[in-house]
Amino acid sequence: MKRIHFLKTVWSDIILLEQDQSFALIDTGYENQKEEIKTYLKERSISSLDFIVITHFHRDHYGSLEELLNFIPIQTVYIKPYSGLDGKTATGQISDENYRANEMNYYHKICKKIQEKSNLVEITKTFKTISWNQIELHLYNTDNKLKTIFDDATHPYYHQYKISENYNSCGILLTYQDKKIYLASDLTDYEIEEKDLVCCNYEIAKQIQNVDIYKSAHHGLDNCNTDQTLKELLPQITITTNSEDYIRNTSTYLSRIKKFKNDAKIYSTEKETIIVDLDTLHVSAYKN
Repeated sequence: MKRIHFLKTVWSDIILLEQDQSFALIDTGYENQKEEIKTYLKERSISSLDFIVITHFHRDHYGSLEELLNFIPIQTVYIKPYSGLDGKTATGQISDENYRANEMNYYHKICKKIQEKSNLVEITKTFKTISWNQIELHLYNTDNKLKTIFDDATHPYYHQYKISENYNSCGILLTYQDKKIYLASDLTDYEIEEKDLVCCNYEIAKQIQNVDIYKSAHHGLDNCNTDQTLKELLPQITITTNSEDYIRNTSTYLSRIKKFKNDAKIYSTEKETIIVDLDTLHVSAYKN
């Protein structure tokens, strides 16, 4: 059985991959979600993980990693290195030197912990694919986008701390047989004051095109899921790790995805875990 579980959550990502009797995680939510994750694994008698991928170093993605390293054997942890150059915090506030120093210290601490418990692989520019039995994980935006901009003397943000670590998010395309599942992490298309930046999600969407399942970027924010991106992806199923109220009343994502893909099935992880069978694309819900 090949399934993908989008665990119940709001404003964070926790994605469990299932392939026969093997399991893996993409991101681990906030630190205060550790017990929910552990319970979900226990209920399914999952005694080990082949790997965890941390798509970028924000607390809503790496939060429960340290606890999971103590809880369950994990063969490998793939982690996108922290840039230490971000101008915004994980919650979108303006960051400062103290924030960046604390995050960098914790990044080194967690990497040391990983090396004690597991195999550590940092995701860098040359790292492109994780082969996992019948499933391939194709990694996008693996370079350090913030460092490139920070060191570019021709860029308006040269040596300025203005950009969110979300721009360093590692987008992941899962391929299984003829299925395509795109997990966009917190990739951003643009922000009002940053339109000169590369439109990360759109650039990836142009390469991928026409996916079966799309985990919407950055919890369904409009500026991360632009019309250009949605027209390229045209997903049959979209999963948004946010509240139903936000999707319907704050974001315009719902109406815009229907404009381009009228029969798209749209799900929220606010109240339940969404499980998709990768062979049939049948969707079921589990009320945690």
